[in-house]
Amino acid sequence: MNTKHLRQSNDDRGTGRIEAFSDGVIAVAITLLILDVHVPTVQTGLLQALLNQWPAYLGYVTSFLVITIFWANHHNMFRHIQQVDYALLLINSLFLMCIAFIPFATALLTMYITSTSPTEQHTAAIVYGATLLLNGILFNSIWWYAVWKRRLVQRDLDAQAVQRITRGYLFGLPFYALSIVLSLINVELSLAFFILIDLIYFLPIRFLRSGRPDIFSVGAQQAPEGHLPHAHAKHELPKAAREPV
Repeated sequence: MNTKHLRQSNDDRGTGRIEAFSDGVIAVAITLLILDVHVPTVQTGLLQALLNQWPAYLGYVTSFLVITIFWANHHNMFRHIQQVDYALLLINSLFLMCIAFIPFATALLTMYITSTSPTEQHTAAIVYGATLLLNGILFNSIWWYAVWKRRLVQRDLDAQAVQRITRGYLFGLPFYALSIVLSLINVELSLAFFILIDLIYFLPIRFLRSGRPDIFSVGAQQAPEGHLPHAHAKHELPKAAREPV
């Protein structure tokens, strides 16, 4: 009886439910982005009408990549977190709340980027940049809390690996903060900077890899010859040499 109760308690503290819930919220948020792209209702000049929607296309692609980056890093983070508590659930929920806000911030930006009023342009760009910065801060808060005193990760997790992962997750925060400053100067420049951030994460550019989390580096290990490849077990941590840098 005690063994059954202990097993149920451990299952309740596992990460399966929080990961599934997070994936669902992120999937909804990334899907809502397409709602800002509308089908033109014109009798003639369809091509021009489509081209006039370039802000919606730009916002859709940029925010889709941003949410994908957050999702991939969130997925990789929970490869190292083995259990959850109430505080982690709360922090993760706040992160998801901000993720769900990205479609609104994107729609605001795409609507006012072509405004004739510079004030409206700057305001919309600042709201967008602040939304991404807040997402980054809350994302890092999940990791900071999980590794605090090794409470929610495996206690034998290499300290140097923790430091490398922490630096990697901090990588985007200065860029998002800088984008807000650029929004005060030039909105188009800040948008180009958001795209640059996405490219830094996605493209395998060697001189940009330093300090950047390699979001797609953690996967199934290469199997020895004659064996089928297999993924890491839930609580099995990859070697420190495979950590994002």
